[in-house]
Amino acid sequence: MSEERQLLAMLIADVAGYSSLMARDEAATLSGLQQCQSLLERMVGAFGGFVVDTAGDGMLAAFPSSVRAAECAIAVQTAMREEAASTAMQLRIGVNVGEVVRRGTRIFGDAVNVAARIAAVAEPGSVVLSANAHEQVHGKITARFTELGAVPLKNIENPPRLFALAGGTSDKPPSAGTPDAPVRQAIAVIPFANLSDDPAQEYFSDGISEDIITDLSKIGALSVVSRNTSFAMKGKTLAVPQMSREVGARYVLHGSVRKSGSRLRISASLGDGATGTNLWAERFDRDMTDIFAMQDEISAAIVSALRLTLLPEEKRAIERRGTQSIDAYNLLLQARFFRYSNTAKDTRQALQLAQQAIAFDPRYAEAWAVVAAAQIALHEMTGGGDTGLAAAESALRLDGTLALAHAARGRVLCGLGRYEDAFAAHRLSETLDPDSYDVQFLFGRTCTELGEAQSAIDHLEAAARIAEGEFLALALAIQSYNALGRRAEAADASRRTLARIERILAQRPDDASALFHGSSVLAELGRRDAAIAWADRALAMAPDEPRGAYLLACTYALLGETEQAVELLHRAVQQMQPRYVTWVRNDTDLESLRDHPRYKAIIAEMERRLERDETG
Repeated sequence: MSEERQLLAMLIADVAGYSSLMARDEAATLSGLQQCQSLLERMVGAFGGFVVDTAGDGMLAAFPSSVRAAECAIAVQTAMREEAASTAMQLRIGVNVGEVVRRGTRIFGDAVNVAARIAAVAEPGSVVLSANAHEQVHGKITARFTELGAVPLKNIENPPRLFALAGGTSDKPPSAGTPDAPVRQAIAVIPFANLSDDPAQEYFSDGISEDIITDLSKIGALSVVSRNTSFAMKGKTLAVPQMSREVGARYVLHGSVRKSGSRLRISASLGDGATGTNLWAERFDRDMTDIFAMQDEISAAIVSALRLTLLPEEKRAIERRGTQSIDAYNLLLQARFFRYSNTAKDTRQALQLAQQAIAFDPRYAEAWAVVAAAQIALHEMTGGGDTGLAAAESALRLDGTLALAHAARGRVLCGLGRYEDAFAAHRLSETLDPDSYDVQFLFGRTCTELGEAQSAIDHLEAAARIAEGEFLALALAIQSYNALGRRAEAADASRRTLARIERILAQRPDDASALFHGSSVLAELGRRDAAIAWADRALAMAPDEPRGAYLLACTYALLGETEQAVELLHRAVQQMQPRYVTWVRNDTDLESLRDHPRYKAIIAEMERRLERDETG
């Protein structure tokens, strides 16, 4: 198994006084341990981490950021205190961040050892962070930590300064709203309804909703449900308590947008899912030029309604817009709307709109990042056009914190054969925004292309969890499960992918991309007739879709129709960059073609083209 160096936050938890508990009552202790480990596994998954090991009375988990690891640790201890009546156990939790060696889901390195030693010196029921981890979470979560100084750690020559959660050993969890409260207020922004006379204005209502999500995410006292989870509620008419349960957040912001010429009306309402009461509502009737001020006012009103404190740096972050040009902003909202499609046509539209936004404001970093993402997508679909590298680097010169730009740059660098630089860019993008679908999906694509199957699965499954209504990440994960010989998991991923595709087709029967991918998934599941029927529908609907021929080659290869599959593959590679020879060689869908003379000729021709490109 290949190794990968990665910056991760480690959480280690163990049971305080485990040996004594076992000596007193072995059966009850083992039962309690099982409850603790079950709780830990649920919490780790909920906060975007993965379990590395559950040996003995402890657990090692890893997270893409210290903030996630610390939030998980606090949530675990809060839950343990609430369940104190059902178990006498108390956990000690240590959190550290550092570079580790990762082999699949296993991690190794001094940073892991330090985390273990930190947990060993923690008080029962407490959370202790290393100085590095504390530095990364300070000001980003509402919990307070008390410095313990440089506590001696077993076999650690230069122990780090440690920070313990204030009030962490209390018998009762701090009440919400107190300075020591470890749990942030959970809120979801349901996509605002488009009440404009023109249905095409939906891009604007969606864009406003996305930007409110982004603004609220800058407030440390709030835990904001991801964009994709919230957008799964789009168009649903439900009572606030039901919406609250669906998205897993107590507070729900919903509303509507009506845009007519230069006039704009935004109606917004904040509901409490626990009580069903309305906490705040307002209607804004303004000129389009006041759009940024309206967004600021909505964020401030939510903070006030929830009786939170908006820190000065949070206020500045919310008010800091990527552009002051209303025209550029409006164009970028349209570009975002089209970029979520999987077709070449809509991706080209997104590219053109983002480029127009840049014409209004050349210093609009997010617009450059969208250009980069669209260009790399088109380059991969069609084999031509700009790679996206220049646009990504332009975005990063303007704003080095844009995760999307780093992720797009990583994909481009992979295509240029600069694999170490590509992984470094992907790791940085994940550190900046681990909850971004684009970040996880593009990292997963790179891992898939290079045959890093386990890492590909980790990132693609993460992307699928973030974007519950999207199917591409799961569809791609099937290949890596098969590469590792995990057929049952491949079948499960196929079924989950198909369920998502069927939901999309129920809403958009003319979605050719969904049909192309669905045909190969049906073939993977052995549903021959349905696979061929979907393939025929997709081809009739979009005969020139660049990725269509390749996906159909996969379909027919899986069905054992090798001659038809190899002919489609031949057509497909004419539009592919020769560097994708690695992808074609690693694609398990094409396994039945490996010994076919024409398949071998196709691979040889791609290799010749690649060699010419590299030497020319």
